[in-house]
Amino acid sequence: MVTIDAAAVVPLETLRLHCHVDDDLQDGLLQQYAQAALDYCLAVVDEPGIDAPERVPPRMTQAVLMLVGHWFANREAVVTGTIAAQVPLAVEALLWTCRNFYGGPLPVAG
Repeated sequence: MVTIDAAAVVPLETLRLHCHVDDDLQDGLLQQYAQAALDYCLAVVDEPGIDAPERVPPRMTQAVLMLVGHWFANREAVVTGTIAAQVPLAVEALLWTCRNFYGGPLPVAG
């Protein structure tokens, strides 16, 4: 599996804005969440063509932000009614569109 530095995909300032954080006290946590989220997204998509920060599709970047926001707000698994929401459904939908089912070259995000 390819490892890409999450900071090259989602800058720390963007993570802070997304999570409504005004200081640097939680920077380490945000960066850890971002790396875990990006690693998760790369594993789900399983596309060898996404091998550098500039090749990460904008939809995957949004999925990373959504996961970071979810994990930041909910430090444990969440249950709403009778449904456990460990990974937001929108994240799965975004990542589904990033998969390369046809095997050809991926278009460069841009």
